[in-house]
Amino acid sequence: MTHRRSQRSFAAGAFSPIHITKSIMITDNPLLARTPAPKPLESLYGYVLRVSQANGYESPWQIFRYAGLQQNKLLKTTTPAAPLARVVGHPIEALQKLAWPRCANGEAGNREDTEMPHMRRHLDITTPKICPKCIAENGFIEAAWDLKIMLGCPIHGVSLVTHCPGCSKPLTWFRPGMAVCRCGTNLPADTHQALQPRSRTLLSIVRNALYGDSSLLADAMGMPQSEMAGLHFIDLLALLQRLRLFVTKRNVSSASISMMPYTFDELDAIAGAFENWPHGFHEMLRGVAPDAAGIAGALSVRLRFQRIYSNLLRQNFFDLGSLVFLKKAFVEFGISQGNGVYVDSRIRKRVGIDDMQVRVLNAQAVAKRFGIDPRTIQALIDSGLAREISAQTVSGQTRTAYEIDDAVLKKDIQGGMGVRKAAAMLSVPVSVLAGLRKLGVYEVRHFARHIRSYHQKDVERIQTKIVSQIPRISVGDGPDRVSLGKAFYMKFRSKTGKARLVEAIVKGTITPIGRIGDKIPDIVICRTDLTSFLRTEAETMEKPIPGSWAAKLLHCEVGAVGALIRSGHLKGIYRKQYIRVQRDSLDQFANIYVSCAWVERTYGLTSRMTLNICREHGIELLWVAHGNAGQRQPFVERARLNLFDAGAISSDAETSAPASNRTAEAPLMCPEVLEVGLA
Repeated sequence: MTHRRSQRSFAAGAFSPIHITKSIMITDNPLLARTPAPKPLESLYGYVLRVSQANGYESPWQIFRYAGLQQNKLLKTTTPAAPLARVVGHPIEALQKLAWPRCANGEAGNREDTEMPHMRRHLDITTPKICPKCIAENGFIEAAWDLKIMLGCPIHGVSLVTHCPGCSKPLTWFRPGMAVCRCGTNLPADTHQALQPRSRTLLSIVRNALYGDSSLLADAMGMPQSEMAGLHFIDLLALLQRLRLFVTKRNVSSASISMMPYTFDELDAIAGAFENWPHGFHEMLRGVAPDAAGIAGALSVRLRFQRIYSNLLRQNFFDLGSLVFLKKAFVEFGISQGNGVYVDSRIRKRVGIDDMQVRVLNAQAVAKRFGIDPRTIQALIDSGLAREISAQTVSGQTRTAYEIDDAVLKKDIQGGMGVRKAAAMLSVPVSVLAGLRKLGVYEVRHFARHIRSYHQKDVERIQTKIVSQIPRISVGDGPDRVSLGKAFYMKFRSKTGKARLVEAIVKGTITPIGRIGDKIPDIVICRTDLTSFLRTEAETMEKPIPGSWAAKLLHCEVGAVGALIRSGHLKGIYRKQYIRVQRDSLDQFANIYVSCAWVERTYGLTSRMTLNICREHGIELLWVAHGNAGQRQPFVERARLNLFDAGAISSDAETSAPASNRTAEAPLMCPEVLEVGLA
């Protein structure tokens, strides 16, 4: 009795799929009254729903019942087409073309394990989506709506309908008609949100790739539609799916995100990655957090963006060769970073990018580009044309690469020359040209056989750079003016003084009167400017002072000077018997401290008396070790010298020290010694 009741209720469409039992199987397959032919772009379940609507059924369950399909065979991506073909009376091949996986040429897909498991994760059969406008115009439900990424209709530029506006429930395949909900509400065609233009363009490319439409969009918004259409269709869907990892705001793994439905924000962000290719892709990569992209601060672009590289360019694609356009954009992104990102030569060769387009190279690539020995790369670094970059790999090894400033750097065998010949071309002393190169005024943009050589083109450039902007005059040297040619014969305090004079003219610190010729020595400047420059040069010159002279200036032992350098109180060089102190640091220290030996001689005190006064008044001394026997020499702050005046010193000290000595001020420097030291 229960069995017959279930059959009657099933025919009326009153039960949902969960009420199907294995006992209900009809072995005979009667033909239906109306069996419309399947459309090439139609989905399999959409076709069954269209046949059900044509025969007046309230649900496609009756057709599945006639076909003898059990519950576990329904709403799956591998629903067999043969039983349905016997019911509708059409060839099996016609329905197999509607089943997944579909091929781009419209033929039936490969149902072997190589494709279907990969295709299944990109489909959503259980929750149908429709475009009522397409149904009204074409009369069927497209297979493209089965794809998870298809959130909208690229033809009409609107979102697809997934819920009934009447009952607010999700749509199901088991309803009376294609544009009718199970509750009887007609699904409207004008209540959808509009798609973003780039999202619509991306969905158009996906739809054309599914149906094998090779025609290109008139306005693809800069997307690489030819390259995307050339991908295996499953590879295209997998690429879009993996891009979600780097544009989604959800903290999920790659396995978890494939089970989640797309959102409109994710769809728009993915479309933005392809817009204006490859700039949109580069912007997406820049927006990925360093910890999510890979190993922050790594030298290699593959390690710095390891997670992106592994997900987009290495794993589980049917045709890796068709992803060259994506790899090339990834490599170009690494090159464009310009902040010490190294791109492996093997990756560059695969995408057709040669070494001339790369700024960061290893030693062998640098030597090959410029035709030099790898051992001479240090000369490039010394010339400011290269920067050494070091970083650790994943295995802990240290790799070294070089960032080359080769915007205009070229090797030209013809035109190379030595420093004397180059100086003769400019009519300047050798020291001037060498100084201009050291100061960066002479820019190395060409080299012949040696990095440190000079080149005719660079010499001509600096000649034009210095002389061309100066007006020509008729009068040269005079009482109030002097030419650089005459100034070069004068004695400067430093080796680079003459080069600094030319640098001051180039930078505009000194404004020349004019030039009487076309050479650098023909430039004429005011004599007062030259005098002022020489005075400033002498004042700012930093010649190191020997340790013995510094000891005399500070009234201390030579060993104490070395100890002050080691402790950081003085700046200079200390190597066993070689001690040199910078004058400015010596001045700074003498402005703060004075040796207790000077205090004793000035105030006529003994060492014990000086220490007792400091102890009584809580004066902290700076003790500096000197010698190997543990001797120490004390220094007192200059600001505390007022404690050693006549009122602070005991009567014993007063009788042993003249008043003139007690009131003397500690000199900052000893003029006669300083004069000898800087002579």
